[in-house]
Amino acid sequence: MGAVTRPEGEAGPPEVPFIELFDARSAPLAFLSRTSARYGDLYRYALDGWPAVVINDPALARKALQGDGETLAKEGTPDLMMLRPMLGRGLMTNEGEAWRLSRAAAQPAFAATAVEGYAPGMLQRIDAMLARWRTAAAPVLDLEQEFSRLTLEVVGDSLFSTDFDPTHADLGRSVEVMNRCVAHFDPADREQPARFARAHGELHGLMQSIIDTRKPGTDDLLSALEARCAADPLDPARALRDEIVTFVMAGHETTAKALTWSMHLLAQHPQVEARLRAEARAAFAAGGAVSAADLPYAWQVIQEVMRLYPPVWLMSRRATRPITLGGAIVPEGVLVIVSPYLLHRHPDHWREPERFDPDRFAPDRAPREAGAYMPFGAGHRVCIGRLFAAAETTLALARTVAAFSCRHAGDPRVEPEALVTLRPRGGLPMTVTPVP
Repeated sequence: MGAVTRPEGEAGPPEVPFIELFDARSAPLAFLSRTSARYGDLYRYALDGWPAVVINDPALARKALQGDGETLAKEGTPDLMMLRPMLGRGLMTNEGEAWRLSRAAAQPAFAATAVEGYAPGMLQRIDAMLARWRTAAAPVLDLEQEFSRLTLEVVGDSLFSTDFDPTHADLGRSVEVMNRCVAHFDPADREQPARFARAHGELHGLMQSIIDTRKPGTDDLLSALEARCAADPLDPARALRDEIVTFVMAGHETTAKALTWSMHLLAQHPQVEARLRAEARAAFAAGGAVSAADLPYAWQVIQEVMRLYPPVWLMSRRATRPITLGGAIVPEGVLVIVSPYLLHRHPDHWREPERFDPDRFAPDRAPREAGAYMPFGAGHRVCIGRLFAAAETTLALARTVAAFSCRHAGDPRVEPEALVTLRPRGGLPMTVTPVP
């Protein structure tokens, strides 16, 4: 595996010395922020035998993610090695023809017209959550857990015609265990593989229960995936469970985190909260069906939240053949790393990047450079559920803020923890107070 160079043998992009790599795994956000500030928008390092190039330039990031999927592939990346034990071989972890067949089968369930049809069911689940809040034994709730439960229930209703109510706690625990095992693998911890295996077995058991208990003749995402997986040449039943796990995990985890970070930021910016509450109350008071399109400021808030705290904080690809990026020749086998967390805070592309300002996404603002904002990824592997996530987060945030004021129950300083997704370390305990 050759070194990253420039044409005519010139020196390659700057390289992070080994002495600065010690916290790359334990504190990845701090590592990326520090090294990008010091070494620029294209630099390299090698860690644990992985040579890598970090891209923090919007145009280059788009090039890396919008390629043909063959020159820069997910196969062989640490991302995939982390996700595949959890998800198996589903839409998020497959490549090539298997990926294309799964994407085509699932696409109709995420079309704009389909998402519009999910809105009433989403609102029913949101209202049920808020009703629980009103009767809670204590006014302090962990909103990370609350929104994880909500988004699981919405995925079950909308995509699989399944009620996750009885199983959401077990499912949430299994997901949490697996997340931590793969994000913090410790070969010295001899109990870790057993914990992962138990959680994995529980998760797949729950997925099998979805298949076994669903109503016959239901036309939903599950029926489309059943038809797709029936042609699997190796193990159709395992292929179907892997697909369901993928959509359950991806469909609830990232959305829940976006809502959680929203409440954290709104508690610190009451003027934004007040404006959002006014919009939400006006929309819901008008009567009739309310869709995400009726809540433009709520969507601005969500977009700004995902700028500061993108649920998917890092993406990687592996060069399967030499490729030129920013004048540097990247040899076969080198990782190409793109971090939305870095891109979304780049001072050359965002004014006062650390400031929370939903009006950055107002319709009259000048368009930003393509590639500077990619909370759902980019290219042919852009998130299939982005319209679903946009509708759910917009409706849930607006409905919640219209009914409740949420404030930190303890220290308002919340540390982001970069696991599979970007989450608040220790959850988000908040005091929830009904608003008259």
